[in-house]
Amino acid sequence: MLCARACRFSLYEPVEFINTFLKDKLEWRQVRDNVAIHVPCTSKKLGVTSAFEQVAGLCAKEVTPSGIPCCGEHLPFCTYLSTNISCGMANTSRS
Repeated sequence: MLCARACRFSLYEPVEFINTFLKDKLEWRQVRDNVAIHVPCTSKKLGVTSAFEQVAGLCAKEVTPSGIPCCGEHLPFCTYLSTNISCGMANTSRS
């Protein structure tokens, strides 16, 4: 979360916002057995990796970190989750 005290508002990374404000207000179903998550570099720098794992855990029985530091590398998983459109496009186009 980034805070702008002078403007009196906070900016949240999308998954962090879901985990903080919406997780308890929505109905969740585990629709996949396994998913791999790739946390984009910007989200890692914001320190929200655990939020990705928690939200993904609401959607799948098993959550596996991709272990790949850059979205430009191929992921050997069937289902791929990322909030970064360029990460998703890079990996989906090679599947």
